[in-house]
Amino acid sequence: MAGFEVTTEAIFENMIRSSVAVLWVCAGVCGAQHFDYDRTAPLDVQESATHHRAGFTMREISYASPRGGRVPASLVIPAGAGPFPAILFGHWMKPGSPLMNRGEFLEETTLLARAGAISILIDAPLVRPGAVEDKAPLSGQDGAVTEQQVVDFRRAIDLLLSRDDVDPKRIAYVGHSFDAKVGAILSGVEKRISTFVLMAGSCGDAYYVFQSGAPGTAEMRKQVGDAKLREYFARYAWVDPEQYVGHLAAILGQAYYRRIDAAASPEQTERFLDEARRAAQLPNCKTKIAEGGLHEMCS
Repeated sequence: MAGFEVTTEAIFENMIRSSVAVLWVCAGVCGAQHFDYDRTAPLDVQESATHHRAGFTMREISYASPRGGRVPASLVIPAGAGPFPAILFGHWMKPGSPLMNRGEFLEETTLLARAGAISILIDAPLVRPGAVEDKAPLSGQDGAVTEQQVVDFRRAIDLLLSRDDVDPKRIAYVGHSFDAKVGAILSGVEKRISTFVLMAGSCGDAYYVFQSGAPGTAEMRKQVGDAKLREYFARYAWVDPEQYVGHLAAILGQAYYRRIDAAASPEQTERFLDEARRAAQLPNCKTKIAEGGLHEMCS
């Protein structure tokens, strides 16, 4: 990147400009108790490999999940003493993608490490060893894995804050698609994260099925029936990101979504932002819909 000086401040500014960035606020979110856990329980961090590179070190680790099993993770640590800003990264869940795991943002974390930020990437529950996906539409597995991912990210913050080189006032979250949904929930239950970047996420589970017109939803509605779907969404309302967007304190910068992204359309984006603006009393927050691109967030 000749002629371009990378700084931590520039990276964070770019993160804010490239997606939805929000500051946290929480006051009795409905269903928040589902994401409680014992913060005093041992993390039981185990390291499987260490890779030393110019400007940073990468540690392949795992830690105990409060919901059972272990969380595979990569910890990317800058050279130096810190304290460093920290970023949590959550990947998408596109079937068949070679980056349907914590490797999706690995390249970004190495750049950020050289700019002076520590990062942790974790695998979602359904891509961990031994995981079996239940493809039944109303199995309830989505609620369970979303709950676990939210809790496991909260535990990742505990891990970061157990280190002397992390600045507790500068913790950010970046989530794509499935993990954008997880980030929306985290914004309502986790006050230690100061900045969120939510990329190509649905504004609401029920809205996505009944209103978005996304591919495949009409066939699923026909197969399952709207009555059963509405009952399901009512039962699992506590994992619907729409339940948490009203608890965002502020929207910063601009929101960029891809015009032809069927999974996160401009209409969904505007609905998400309108609710957040109304709750935060920030009616003048601007939205820009970018031309081109797909749900993959690639140009």
